[in-house]
Amino acid sequence: SLLPPPPSPLFDELVSATVSTFGAPLSLSPDLSKLEAALLAAPANLWGAYSDSVARGEVGWGLAGRLAPPGAPPPAAGPPAGDWDRTSLLICARGAGSLAGSVELRLQPPDAKIPFSFPLLDSLERSLSSFAFPAPPPPPPQPYLCNLFVLPARRGEGVARHLVRAALAVAEHAWGGFDAVYLHVDPKNKPAVGLYEGEGFGRVEEVEWRPGWEGGAGDIAYYVKRFDRDEEGD
Repeated sequence: SLLPPPPSPLFDELVSATVSTFGAPLSLSPDLSKLEAALLAAPANLWGAYSDSVARGEVGWGLAGRLAPPGAPPPAAGPPAGDWDRTSLLICARGAGSLAGSVELRLQPPDAKIPFSFPLLDSLERSLSSFAFPAPPPPPPQPYLCNLFVLPARRGEGVARHLVRAALAVAEHAWGGFDAVYLHVDPKNKPAVGLYEGEGFGRVEEVEWRPGWEGGAGDIAYYVKRFDRDEEGD
């Protein structure tokens, strides 16, 4: 199912699931003494509640800012800059009345940059990069798959593969006109790499985003799956 725009119970459920899946709550070491644990328990709980609220705010505001407005038409191929920052679709898998997983499909210039939660920050970073290292403008946006997750209780059921295939179907057929889908994946995440390569994604070697301040993000692998339009008669 496609996620309805906020506010909606499903949107709130997805924000909570995203934070719990990707988040790293603070926990006390079991090696602490009873006195140390007692002294640190309250500050740790306060910090956990604060970080959880901040994470929920960032995830919720970011998703709400990227989602396509209700009733918006599917994006055409190669939209001009500025028209693609609110085109995201969230595709959800549900079972037994609850959320099992989700994946986001959005548009991004295929320049290997890992996108921020807020599209405005992407524009600012691209502007800074072009000022510091003059280069031709990036190619027109293409579909980009991100934020794929499956709740721990539903892993091993093929939910992730189902979500990836659903996103690919939307990008290739419902949106139309585009010739590829891109994504980033940590090369150390072998299950995710295996999933994407099994669905026809291959690593992009010729494009890198290295403006000089990327840090460890520059080591995240950039992948693409190209659509074979010739076989379809397009």
